[in-house]
Amino acid sequence: MLLTLTNIVHLGNPHGDLLVAYDEPRGQLYVVNTLDENLLILDPFSYQPLHEPIASGHRPNSLALDRHSGHLYICNEMSNSITVIDGTQLDAPVHSLRVGAFPGPIAVDGLTQQLYVAQGAERLIRQIDLTNSSTRFLTVDGPPVSLLIDEVRSRLIVFNSAENQLYIIDEKTGKTVHHAAGGRMLAFDEDNGRLYSTLTKTDTISVLDSDGHNHTFPAGNQPSTLLVDHKHGWLWITSAYDHSIRIIQLSTERLLRTWYPQNQGERYQVGQPVAIGNQMWILSPLHGTALVLENN
Repeated sequence: MLLTLTNIVHLGNPHGDLLVAYDEPRGQLYVVNTLDENLLILDPFSYQPLHEPIASGHRPNSLALDRHSGHLYICNEMSNSITVIDGTQLDAPVHSLRVGAFPGPIAVDGLTQQLYVAQGAERLIRQIDLTNSSTRFLTVDGPPVSLLIDEVRSRLIVFNSAENQLYIIDEKTGKTVHHAAGGRMLAFDEDNGRLYSTLTKTDTISVLDSDGHNHTFPAGNQPSTLLVDHKHGWLWITSAYDHSIRIIQLSTERLLRTWYPQNQGERYQVGQPVAIGNQMWILSPLHGTALVLENN
């Protein structure tokens, strides 16, 4: 396995967090730089813009992409709103959904057309039915700081920061199916129903399967972000502590490669990985860039 750094793509203001979603069927990469407060829409292979930047609300903090309808949702913490972009008609008017105070993060289930909005200050998750705009609230025991959707099993995955617990919630009933110790940064393998989360203090990854069984495996120094790479059967792990990228074989949980991308002896800051075709983009928020890697 040989990873090659093929390009560095500039994505706006340095020091802003980078929020990214890739719409593979439409070939559109969405990037929000939280300091710029606008949405870039790029061709990820030519790196060229596909549309003029679109303004988000104030202090965007998360994205959710409905890969079925092509709608993109941007959560704006200080606007108390969700910006809605129709990715199939980029020139269509942008509209907003009003939500409660200090929302985010968000998640969307494109099969059931349910949008989930965390309202951590109130320890609630707002569930919006996108087909009729009806709303209900799910109560959690502590601030929900991470949300993820299991579309195959119609489950909402929530990380509760007060208890460091993961809750698996049935979307239809709103009831908890499983819960276990876990971490904030999440990645989900829909094929096998396995949820991966970072346990930074113990330098491990927690694995929770669809039956509620839990175990851990070592992941290097302070794992920060995760991505399940279905194409290769790998789990990508980045560490903001030592600026490393680790690749784990999902089937065996064995370390395949550790890599420290650098330029003239200086290591790049590494953040969230994003799989795009044969490439892997590694976000580098400190520099407002993404490292484009290819596996040769």
